[in-house]
Amino acid sequence: MNRTILFTLIFIYSGFVHGQSWTQLTDFPGTQRDDGCSFTINSKAFCFSGLEVGWQCTGNGFVFDGGSETWSSMASLPNGKERQYATAFSYNGSGYMLGGLYCSNACMKDFWQYSVSTNSWTALPDFPGIGRQGMSNFIIKNKVYVIGGRDQSNTTLNEVWEYNFSTTTWSQKNNLPFAGMWRGAAFSIDTTGYVCYGMNSNANSFNHSIYQYDYTIDSWTIVPNITLPARNYIACAVTNKKACLYGGQDSLNVITNDVKVFDPSDTSLTTLAGVPTIGRKGTMFFALNDVFYISTGLDATQSRIKETWKNTAFVGLKEQTELSVSIFPNPSNDKLCIELISSSNATIQLYNSLGAVVLESIIATNKTEVNTTLYPDGIYLLSVKTKTGISSKKIVIHH
Repeated sequence: MNRTILFTLIFIYSGFVHGQSWTQLTDFPGTQRDDGCSFTINSKAFCFSGLEVGWQCTGNGFVFDGGSETWSSMASLPNGKERQYATAFSYNGSGYMLGGLYCSNACMKDFWQYSVSTNSWTALPDFPGIGRQGMSNFIIKNKVYVIGGRDQSNTTLNEVWEYNFSTTTWSQKNNLPFAGMWRGAAFSIDTTGYVCYGMNSNANSFNHSIYQYDYTIDSWTIVPNITLPARNYIACAVTNKKACLYGGQDSLNVITNDVKVFDPSDTSLTTLAGVPTIGRKGTMFFALNDVFYISTGLDATQSRIKETWKNTAFVGLKEQTELSVSIFPNPSNDKLCIELISSSNATIQLYNSLGAVVLESIIATNKTEVNTTLYPDGIYLLSVKTKTGISSKKIVIHH
């Protein structure tokens, strides 16, 4: 059996397995929309604003409960404050929204705070810079960093602004070390900030690197050995100290449908399968309990949608240990014995060379047998998974 076939099989298996981790949930209860924003508080995500069908901005929103995975209502933005392309974040039990684009195409600089206890919005002093839209943000300790965006003249910005929640003051920090970032992604893991993706000029130029920010010296550096595809309108959330970067639109205006998982512990970038149906951009996105969620957005036909999906593939990604398992004989003629050395209660899945599951079973003991006479000759991949680890092995069936 040649190595090319095996590599192809493993590649298909990897995408297929993680693709199966997507689950469709109850639709967003509001209208179809794209380019809304969201923030999380405790185990809930607050999703609001955006551009509805008919090119109308909205200020309404709904709350997603990560425990029950159900939606409920939340207070709308005040009348006249509807928008898209705002940026939102949360700190110490309150939500915040900054800027965005009003439907009259006016860039906004207003700053709002949301109270969970009163379900209401309160205006804060305006952002001191010029109005902007399509920014990204990350939080480190008691400060939020608002990054990039576009101004009223549609010029892409490379500005970085810091808001100190303790002193309620804004200050401008060192600019991004590149031309700018429109509809890119920003996230923080521990006390390091990161930015990636997005357009960096008005000439269809894109960012292809990940940059990290050291807040102690107000300095940006590039993360080595990573090259990203050209994309903007990215959905980004952190799960299990890894950044999940989903979908978006490429330089040819094609809407994509895969996930790039960035792990800062080893600066690796892993590609996983996207939603089983169709790609999307401009979604509202969030992570709750290390589960990655997306809702609403534009699909590949440029239609606004209200679907909500979750993906649990990132929980414990790269944290699971390799199982101690014995699988024999291999090649197999009529049966395959699976013996777990130190555990039981496992899920086994057998994938053919097309990545299709031909067997899935839950075993309650540390030993089991698979009847391989049921399957044609070929190369297969066997996955054995428990709560503590996973093992994936090439299996040859030859009668």
